[in-house]
Amino acid sequence: MADVPAERVEPTEPARPRPRRFRFRHLFRFRLLTLLVVVSVLTAILGHFGRQWYIGHLEQQAEKELEKAGAVLVRDENGKVVRVYLAGDKFNDAVLAALVSHLQNLPTLRELDLVETHVTDEGLAHLHRLGLLKELYVYQNRTTAEGRQKLAQALPNTQIKSSQPEPVATALAMRPIYRHAIARMIVSPDGATLYAGCGDGTVHAWDLATGKRLYVLQAHDNWAFGLAVSPDGTLLATGGGDNAVRLWDRTTMRLVAELNGHTEDVHAVAFDRTGGRLLSAGDDMTVRVWDVDARREIQRLEGHTAPIPSISVSPDGRIVASASRDCTVRIWNVADGSLVHELKGHEGDCHGVAFSPDGTLLATTSYDETVRLWDVQTGKCTRRLAGHKDWVFTVAFSADGKWLASGGGDGVTLWDAAPGVKWMSSAPSANVSSVCFVSPGAFLGVPPPGIVASSADGSISFLPHTGWGSVAKSPRLHTLLVPGDAATMPSPPTGTPGGSQVANSQATK
Repeated sequence: MADVPAERVEPTEPARPRPRRFRFRHLFRFRLLTLLVVVSVLTAILGHFGRQWYIGHLEQQAEKELEKAGAVLVRDENGKVVRVYLAGDKFNDAVLAALVSHLQNLPTLRELDLVETHVTDEGLAHLHRLGLLKELYVYQNRTTAEGRQKLAQALPNTQIKSSQPEPVATALAMRPIYRHAIARMIVSPDGATLYAGCGDGTVHAWDLATGKRLYVLQAHDNWAFGLAVSPDGTLLATGGGDNAVRLWDRTTMRLVAELNGHTEDVHAVAFDRTGGRLLSAGDDMTVRVWDVDARREIQRLEGHTAPIPSISVSPDGRIVASASRDCTVRIWNVADGSLVHELKGHEGDCHGVAFSPDGTLLATTSYDETVRLWDVQTGKCTRRLAGHKDWVFTVAFSADGKWLASGGGDGVTLWDAAPGVKWMSSAPSANVSSVCFVSPGAFLGVPPPGIVASSADGSISFLPHTGWGSVAKSPRLHTLLVPGDAATMPSPPTGTPGGSQVANSQATK
């Protein structure tokens, strides 16, 4: 059998790996996944900041509406509202019901005070939603024990108290405050020295001719609210957050006497035209008259039902006007303490008060964003000046009585006093605490007259006369003091005790 030749097997090449084909769908999926991750992260970030912005917006709106309604807001060191104080018959069930939603939008609110309001049990029922409150004061309202008991059951984590809460300071002190916030500013009778009382209890002095800072005096433990210089220029009177009235020798700045009697913060002091009597007022709702030489209280004027942030003595020294947070201004006879007029018309707490140079007019300011002019003889309101867009804290007449300056949360407004026409507005800073007209003389190289304005941010600015002729042009500002600058000021003259030595001068009760 013939051999069959073997089939020749051709050698095969090793299999080559197939090249991977580029798959578009994989890249698409990767990019889509990346995009989804980025969108998710951005959505989360924007959502977070969006929520924060919205919460902050609601909080700001709540504060604005509460202040508009007449509430006093107490803030912590970060400017957050921790306490809301509602006092007076303007607060009733309907008003409280409208305010509850705003109270809910204050995340840091811990205390609510209802003091002498027209709120009934029906109004208390609206507060059942305020579960974050730690303390709730219900003092002398129109509620019953049953209504308060239901409120306590609805708010088990809140202390419901029927006692009177601690009084609050003026609304100016509730605004955003710096350590050297200026509560009051005055110019000495000779126009040579400017004094400013600050939140840390210090009083600062400047030479107005040169703008040189003279010294800083530790006048009170906290809040130097009241300032006044005697007509003869020998004494400086101060009132503070430590309930004290103090007299200082202006030459040596040594403490001459301490007048004790006020039971709460002293917000205002003023000498009469002779300098023999000093008047003071504050959160204890009284105006007190002191004999300067005898260092004793000789008269006490009572009648206001809320703190008194400001007083003004008439040019002839016969009467004194007191502005109160009970929405009234009272004019008193200094000699016998009798009430001459009770001025009603402001729709918010009254804060500033000033007599015209001739004593015929009285200017008052209020949280209702207006300035009013009153006929002193009749007690009638002659003009209502509307132009501010925020609370008005202070007011002053020019030496000739032709101009009127007012300051508040929105800056300084200048008025033509006779017709009561708004002339111009300027905002050297928000929350203007005091305004003063400066008499002719050198002032930082700028010829006066002009207006000096102090603010709660610790600054003092000068508004020269230039620019008053045009409403459209704001005057040039010259800053004397900026926040924190006072810490570098020199101390008072050598030997000043700064409150360590006090004359034996207890007031009569």
